[in-house]
Amino acid sequence: MLSILDRLVYFIGFSMTAKGRTKSSVKHQQILDAAIFQFITQGFHNTSVEAIAAVAEVSKQTIYSHFGSKQELFTAAIERKCQERQVSAEIFNTEQPVRKTLVTFAHRFAALIMDEEAIQVHSLCVSESQTYPEVAELFYRAGPEKVTALLTGYLERMNEKGELDINNVSDAADQLIFMMKGRAYYLAQLRLEDLREESNHGRYLESCIDLFLRGYTPR
Repeated sequence: MLSILDRLVYFIGFSMTAKGRTKSSVKHQQILDAAIFQFITQGFHNTSVEAIAAVAEVSKQTIYSHFGSKQELFTAAIERKCQERQVSAEIFNTEQPVRKTLVTFAHRFAALIMDEEAIQVHSLCVSESQTYPEVAELFYRAGPEKVTALLTGYLERMNEKGELDINNVSDAADQLIFMMKGRAYYLAQLRLEDLREESNHGRYLESCIDLFLRGYTPR
């Protein structure tokens, strides 16, 4: 049962994003917001569609008309978080300098993985992974795998154009992503935010891109 404070926090957050949308898109967003709130606070398996419907103030049937199942709703919530942080195919413009594209990606990727809700969902998946491994797989397929695929596709195209010289594009994409996470990501996961140096993180990200390009720019 949600406390009055919990419901107030949820609805303030929703009301700030609901303006200027169609009724259907508002319902869609409302359901996603309620779902992510429930998943984070109650866990995936302790969250029912009925509970999400109650928080979103919609019917259970309305949820099923937008999403086929709780699993699809969880996947959509992860994908929505990527869209909010603009980690999408539009970043990867093959007509602009490689460094500019990768720096844009680096900053948006960092904003995504440092997002408080993203951290909470990741922690949820880790905590439930032994008992419910399918939850971790849903998260991986909807988030990390899709982001890596976008970066891999871009690197392949730039390889074909001769802008990059990479023997194994899949490995190179992994190298860049894990390098960009850096110290700040692990401090955030451990809730040691007081040890993070926000002012230096942007510089760190760009140094990762420069190191990556030194290794993969044709001689």
